Amino acid sequence: IPIGGEGTLTAARMLADAGMPVVGVPKTIDNDISSTDRTFGFDTAVGVATEAIDRLKTTAESHQRVMVVEVMGRHAGWIALESGMAGGAHGICLPERPFQVDDLVKMVEERF
Repeated sequence: IPIGGEGTLTAARMLADAGMPVVGVPKTIDNDISSTDRTFGFDTAVGVATEAIDRLKTTAESHQRVMVVEVMGRHAGWIALESGMAGGAHGICLPERPFQVDDLVKMVEERF
């Protein structure tokens, strides 16, 4: 019973293809395993990121600063999306929707 993310489940698939009975359990903070709603580890990652954003938001407001927060997630924007929404972000950049840094700078300048 392999428990893990994309790499672990790919290896499990290879074992299954070789005839070994395998049951894979998706566990990754990225929440990027198909056929699952939420993977083990994802909720914890969102909670930690949201708490960090809450703390940074207080600092940013008291010092009249703009903060850009980058979170884990590799090529999946689930952590960024959910923690950004929970933390009250003014904008959220996701890897599924390519953006240019200049566009981010322009958005920040327009809002602040």
